[in-house]
Amino acid sequence: LAAAPIRMPPAAHRERDAALGTGIAGFAAVAAFPGRPLPRRALASGAERPDLFSFRERQFLKRGHFYEAVEINKTMGKIYEADEALIPPHESEAFPAITDLNLLGETVRVPLDAPHAPRCTLVTYSFRDFGFEMLDGWMVPFDAEFPSAGEATAVQQISFCEYAFLGFFRSTFVSNLRKAVPSEHAQRRLVLNFGGAHAFCEALRVPNRLTGYAALVDARGRIRWRACGSATDAEVGRMLSCAARLVEDPGNAPEVGRGGA
Repeated sequence: LAAAPIRMPPAAHRERDAALGTGIAGFAAVAAFPGRPLPRRALASGAERPDLFSFRERQFLKRGHFYEAVEINKTMGKIYEADEALIPPHESEAFPAITDLNLLGETVRVPLDAPHAPRCTLVTYSFRDFGFEMLDGWMVPFDAEFPSAGEATAVQQISFCEYAFLGFFRSTFVSNLRKAVPSEHAQRRLVLNFGGAHAFCEALRVPNRLTGYAALVDARGRIRWRACGSATDAEVGRMLSCAARLVEDPGNAPEVGRGGA
C-alpha cells in the first residue's frame, strides 16, 4: 500500500512554532496534558504556554506513526519527566477503568475497585513492544520496596493491542506473552486488551503510543503520579517516595459507596 502523504502544519502554525520554540515534538508535549502544568521538556525555552491547540490540531498530531517515531528517535521514549511530587487530589483525574482477562484467563479490573482497592496501585501500560520492555524498570523496584501486595499496594499492567479483530488470535498473543512473562504472579497482573487503545488514549491524552507509561493510582482510582519511558534512578526514587506517602495518608481510602467489579 502506498504511504499516506505527510501533511505539514500550515505556515501560520510554523510561525507560531518559532515564536513558542516548539516543533512537532513540542506540539505533542503541549497537547498531551491540557489543564495541567506542562512537562519540563515542553518548557525548555522558559515561555509560559497555555493550551493553544484546538481539537483539530490535536487530531493532526495523532495521524500515523511517523511523528511518534520521530519523537521517540529524539527522546528514546522519555517524552516527559516523571512528576516531582504527588498530583493534589483536586487536580487529579480518574484512571479509565479497563476490565479484561489476564494471562491466566481471569477477569480483572484495572485499577482494582472498592472494596479491594489498595491505597496505592502502580499501573503500567504499553501499546508496542518497545514500550512493553521498559515497564520492568518501574515494576521491579516497586515490588522490591513493597513486597507484600494487598490492602496497601498492588501492581497491575495493561498490554494494549489496538485492533479488535486481533482478539481472534488471543491465544497466540497469550502464549507469546507467557514466554516473556514466565512467573505466575506476573501473568496474573498482566491484562491483555484488544481494541480499547483508542478510547484509553483519548481519555488520558497519551502523547505517544510507542513508549511505556507508569502511574500511581490512589484508593479512589485517581492518578496521583505519572512517568514514561525507561526509569532513571532519580525517577524511581520519586515513585517510591510518592507511593509511600499514599500508603501512609490516612485520608486515602476507597470512596464510600463506590461499586466493585
